[in-house]
Amino acid sequence: MPTHLKQGATLRRTVSVPGLSEAVIVALTTEGMYVRAAGSRVALFHNWVAIISALRTPGNIPSFLADRPMDLLRHYQHKSKRRIQKGD
Repeated sequence: MPTHLKQGATLRRTVSVPGLSEAVIVALTTEGMYVRAAGSRVALFHNWVAIISALRTPGNIPSFLADRPMDLLRHYQHKSKRRIQKGD
């Protein structure tokens, strides 16, 4: 499976969710994530910025990144890019 989702493509998976008696269908797109019950045409949607903003940061990170998930991802992306440029 490719690691990048092409524009307009959708990745669908059936997922068991605690608290729900039936599995749901989760669809990932470049815009965000859809969740729907099997056999239903109605889906819940959230865009990626809202999803990432709703995530919780782990406790083992620098305090200036605590409760700032988008900044945490940017910070580690920048560190990774610098490491690759250095050749480490």
